[in-house]
Amino acid sequence: MNWSQVLQPEVLVFLVPISAIFVGGILGVTKLLIKHRERIALIERGIDPDAPHGESGSGQDPASFAASN
Repeated sequence: MNWSQVLQPEVLVFLVPISAIFVGGILGVTKLLIKHRERIALIERGIDPDAPHGESGSGQDPASFAASN
């Protein structure tokens, strides 16, 4: 493949936006997967992931919950 043909403005005008859309999609999927894994980790630890942050009594530490029972 001759790179001088690929790097011509007529090709780059299509190649750059297609690449940006592709990379944006990859980043979006990666962000969703990370949020999902964080949510699953919270659930496994017994923390309600939907509870508002900073509210007293929400997101109890499982160790302190086990000690009180």
